[in-house]
Amino acid sequence: MSIEFKSTIQSIELRLITTSHNPRQPAPALQNALEQEGYADYTMPQLVHELALSEDPNQRAKFVSLIERYESGEGPDTILSLAASRLHREIQPIFLRSFRVGKKGEEYVTHYGIVAGERRVLAAAYNHAKHGTPAVIGATVKDRLTVDEAFDLAVAENAQRRNMSDYDYALIFQNYRNRINPLTKKKFSLKEIAVKFKLEYQFVRGREALIYLPESDQRRLMNGKTVNITKAIAKGLKLKRGNKVDAAVVDKATTRQRVASLKEVQQLFDFTRKAHLDSHYKDGYLRALANVMRISLEEAQLESEQRCSVAQAA
Repeated sequence: MSIEFKSTIQSIELRLITTSHNPRQPAPALQNALEQEGYADYTMPQLVHELALSEDPNQRAKFVSLIERYESGEGPDTILSLAASRLHREIQPIFLRSFRVGKKGEEYVTHYGIVAGERRVLAAAYNHAKHGTPAVIGATVKDRLTVDEAFDLAVAENAQRRNMSDYDYALIFQNYRNRINPLTKKKFSLKEIAVKFKLEYQFVRGREALIYLPESDQRRLMNGKTVNITKAIAKGLKLKRGNKVDAAVVDKATTRQRVASLKEVQQLFDFTRKAHLDSHYKDGYLRALANVMRISLEEAQLESEQRCSVAQAA
């Protein structure tokens, strides 16, 4: 699913962007440090409003300090690098959902929710707070877009930009678990989510269980720590069932690697074969899995197609 920006680009004031439909954390390092910085549970739009758009220069300086402290790592994808590239010209517009805010009997005001481009909003806010640039950003706006539709578009847009992490999937699946399936008029089941995303049921069931992990474990996943995902899922499933679990999820580097069974390798091959991945990476990975099964890639693909056909017929 691709997003096409067909409407005219508008200049939108940052103060009117009050929410985000982004299924991911746009600035994980910054967001994970907000509690110790005194901004626990703040969303990125809230942080922009309270600090970057404040009339108090000390508040604006605080926003600048937070960005420079936590989002100045190497590479072109940090907020600081993005801000520098956008300082003198608008590179790419963001995508917003418009909605009206106001009380009955009063004049309504149009506000906006971010569908795509939350990092660009942070970059624009940084440039305003640091360099005094206008607190506006170029955007295409979609009217009459529901919250659920905005989330669906945000998921699709994010999937195009970079591969989803296990925790990204967990947050997305949790969102759908709380939504009504228009076909059944009931909340989405895990099986229905699997069908919607064209993923294996066990994959969906395991990633959704990560939401039940303790906050400390979830934070490790959010930070991109290389955790043993198999153990993390097992722990999440136990906690979801109400079982007590004492052990924390540990890094892969601190645990002995377990040899996967043939069935597990086959399941991984089946999932990877149907996944939307870079063709060069995908072919190499499938070939490696076939080698583990001690058969040729062609034989592995044929067996995978037979397994999937049987599963669909069941």
